[in-house]
Amino acid sequence: MYSILNVNSNPLIINYMKHFINLSAIITALMCLASCGTYQTVSRVSEYTNQYVGQNHNYIVQRWGPPTRQTSDGAGGTILIYENSVQKSNAVADNVNPIAGTYNPAVLTQTFTSYANFFIGDDSICYKVQTNQTKEVWVPASKKQKKAIYWILGGTGAICILCLIAGASGA
Repeated sequence: MYSILNVNSNPLIINYMKHFINLSAIITALMCLASCGTYQTVSRVSEYTNQYVGQNHNYIVQRWGPPTRQTSDGAGGTILIYENSVQKSNAVADNVNPIAGTYNPAVLTQTFTSYANFFIGDDSICYKVQTNQTKEVWVPASKKQKKAIYWILGGTGAICILCLIAGASGA
């Protein structure tokens, strides 16, 4: 008969402790990774505005190539329109009949169009940019988030150390 208090003589408790330590190490590693920050989707409007407003028509065409189309801005200038359409198709089950074991597969097709519009004045200088384009930006964790994670990591580490001490001492 095994005593619950004698950790070294109870293989069940030793096994649980090993699993707990492994799980604690995995949780600690995941939290370290998560504490670094996260990705956030942001609009490219301000980036394009900073980069292209004040530049001439030729500079934009050199960077972007010929526009998809052009139109008047209504004030004597032009709008260079750059568009890119992408179709994404997904197979979906439509009209499923579980009794008969049949379904009519369907394909759902969606079209995503990204655009960048450069407003060029009559002086051939860009004065405005519009776009629906986005990009992923790495946002580091705040000091408050890091502090909370350090407390959690410290607590997890303390529990691991206590388990190791209890296992080594046989208490």
